[in-house]
Amino acid sequence: MPPAPGSLDRLDAVRAAVPLTPEPETSCCAGLTERVDVPVQDDARTWLTFLRGLGLAEETDLGYVRTRADPDREALPERFLEGVYGARELRETVERAGPLGVDEAFERVREHVPQYERHRTDD
Repeated sequence: MPPAPGSLDRLDAVRAAVPLTPEPETSCCAGLTERVDVPVQDDARTWLTFLRGLGLAEETDLGYVRTRADPDREALPERFLEGVYGARELRETVERAGPLGVDEAFERVREHVPQYERHRTDD
């Protein structure tokens, strides 16, 4: 996931930078880095994946597009839980345990994260 935005305005801005007509991933990522100050291509890929999880962007045979319907802000929490891998497990863990730090929360859901994802980055 990308870093949590300070407001839904950031989510809207990144989504608006995704084209309405399909573009290959590299072109779409370059557009995000240029239009909405996403620092690097890897961060842009993360945003595309996150937007797909929320149902705000789609990957087609020809590339990435933003969905045409305006996002239903009331539906975003459920879309997040359904479309973002591990979100539901994390919520259930926090509901059972109460507030947790990031490292402790990760340790409790670690078994649900595929090994290749756990070792993908140093952080």
